Amino acid sequence: MRKSLLAIIASVLLTVLPVAAQQRPGARGAGPQGGPQVDDVQPLNAVLQGLRGRITGRILDANLSAGQGGRSIYIVRTLERDGRERVFTIDARSGEVLGERGGR
Repeated sequence: MRKSLLAIIASVLLTVLPVAAQQRPGARGAGPQGGPQVDDVQPLNAVLQGLRGRITGRILDANLSAGQGGRSIYIVRTLERDGRERVFTIDARSGEVLGERGGR
């Protein structure tokens, strides 16, 4: 009886532990739902500080996404003081502004 109980517990653990390891936050590999890998990206705060000199208004939102070829990028939307909305695409590893859409 004791051996059977140990065998059942062992089989449950062997089934559950690999699944739990795959769902662990911060695990290496692609992010959730095939999103970006977050191992080597700059913190969002650092990227936004680098952008401060280019905007006159406020930041509406910022998201980490997977760009072309799986490159991690930040998409940052701003609202300028004159009411124009701008969208910046920023390399999440280097902080380089890759593109900008919206008014100037």
